[in-house]
Amino acid sequence: MKRENATGDKPERPTNPTLTARDVQVLEWLREVRIASSAGLRAAYSHVGGEEMDQRRFSRRVIKLEQAGVIGSALITQARKHKVYWPAERSYRLARRELAHDLLLAEFSIWLVSQRHEGLALTDHLLADGWRTPAFTADHPLNPKAHAADGMLWLPDNSIGLVEIELSPKSGRKMRTVLDSHAERLASSSEPVSGVLYLTTERAGKTVANAWRSFGHAVDHPGRFQVLHAVDDLTLQRLNELAELG
Repeated sequence: MKRENATGDKPERPTNPTLTARDVQVLEWLREVRIASSAGLRAAYSHVGGEEMDQRRFSRRVIKLEQAGVIGSALITQARKHKVYWPAERSYRLARRELAHDLLLAEFSIWLVSQRHEGLALTDHLLADGWRTPAFTADHPLNPKAHAADGMLWLPDNSIGLVEIELSPKSGRKMRTVLDSHAERLASSSEPVSGVLYLTTERAGKTVANAWRSFGHAVDHPGRFQVLHAVDDLTLQRLNELAELG
């Protein structure tokens, strides 16, 4: 998802007359992440428009989207009561174990594209004066046998960062399969993968970082794999202060 040049909403005539250009961009993002909380969807509107969208205006936009039949919604209680939204043409099963994971993916996708972040290995190599807003999409590996990450960050230098949300440690065999796949994609000349970013709970992150080293991938791909403690282990809420785990 990329930001508009203008801050106002522009009519998007070829589609639904009730939708704006900003709506269309946000819906494209929602299709990539599959589901978002009310806070995540509002953050997406703010990012696309280049200015924060106040709650009243956001509520009006969401009502119009629901009336247009382009989004579905539900009120859920998971740690707290809040509303979630998904593209109407791609129904989301709310009973999924991964609901918390998927909502965090939506939040972090906006965080990653909203601005340049200090200490983020994926973007540290980019020159500040050449910075442009990246795009975030679902991962579509060129090799169909490769593990698909939770998302892809398309960077201004035409390279790709793989993004994973890890809330609990995987089994040893599954972890090996996933990390070996990431290492193969980093080594591939056919896919411009520049790095891998894990956003995790502390427990899961330490497991991932240790496994990456023990499998020998840290030696083969120095500086191209980063694990950040970004999610509270108990509440599974996104942290404001992120710490590197190594």
